[in-house]
Amino acid sequence: MNKLLESFGGSVEETREALDYFRDEVKKAGFPGLHIQWNQGGGSLMSEENANRFRERADIMGFNSVAMYNMGGRVEDYIVYGTNSIKIREQLDAVLDVPVFPCVSIGWDDTPRFPAKGIKDVVHYNNTPQSFATLLQKAKEYVDSHPDQPKLITINAWNEWVEGSYLLPDMLNGFGYLEAVKKVISGDYDDDMTE
Repeated sequence: MNKLLESFGGSVEETREALDYFRDEVKKAGFPGLHIQWNQGGGSLMSEENANRFRERADIMGFNSVAMYNMGGRVEDYIVYGTNSIKIREQLDAVLDVPVFPCVSIGWDDTPRFPAKGIKDVVHYNNTPQSFATLLQKAKEYVDSHPDQPKLITINAWNEWVEGSYLLPDMLNGFGYLEAVKKVISGDYDDDMTE
């Protein structure tokens, strides 16, 4: 977001003008319209002042929705990481007037890219397909409780091997994460996913 604002001299109003121009050009080209989403890293819980500032920016710039490309509030324990992300989503949902789309991450370990990092920078406790399924189920429940908006959940990620966040099968979990997605989305999820 900061880079977008910098592109227009740091002005929220000029950024809105540019986005409106983009929308107009899309319509001139014969398309029905353009949905512009504020998509960012998961971040963290905001103070009331920062949450209001976030809402004001989203309103002024005219974003149609907000989403994250990974879960926020990262810590070593995947369950706490997921709990933090739910709190962040709840905060955004409470302050914004546009849809908030949930994200569920597989985990996090970017030490292959940044070897100076240590174990405290890696999500390594309780990072299992079962824990992921539980968070994905909570994201699905959130989406289902908002019938007025598209049913959209982002999963980070399909193949982020160098960030330790991937759905692809591996030697450790086999197809466990893909099976978790199948069970949750098909409605076959239960709290005791030990298979």
